[in-house]
Amino acid sequence: MTMTQEGFIYRIIKALGLDVDQSTPRVMKALLTKDLDGDPCHRAFAYTSVVGMLLYLAGYSRTDIAYSVSQAARFMFSPKYSHKQALKMIGRYLIKTRDNDKGFLVLTPMRELNIEAYLNANFSGLYGYKNSLDHFCIHSRSGSVIKVASCPVL
Repeated sequence: MTMTQEGFIYRIIKALGLDVDQSTPRVMKALLTKDLDGDPCHRAFAYTSVVGMLLYLAGYSRTDIAYSVSQAARFMFSPKYSHKQALKMIGRYLIKTRDNDKGFLVLTPMRELNIEAYLNANFSGLYGYKNSLDHFCIHSRSGSVIKVASCPVL
């Protein structure tokens, strides 16, 4: 079984104001910062709405964008222009990868009923970056995947 959610991707692309011809082959892997001196985000689109749609997409079928979306979600209440550009980069990546199987959730159950669990935790990718005034530096993040018959269930 393959889960692609192409219609939902088109809805996100439309909300971002992108054309289907605007694409980029890579997803954002860099750390987003507060950008205190950056230009304010002009409300060409609803930043929080787009982040919410991307969080849903990343959580259910496009796990390849999860890190990038989580970085953008940290600034939902005070986005800057650089954060808006990061969302557009994620949208362009979705345009480029909507037709191939990269990042799609493909379930191929095995006949054996084995259970596997994977855990991970870090300090929001900010280990070694110390700024006592930046409250993003003190939060830790954790994640887990539990698979049954080689298919993720949680």
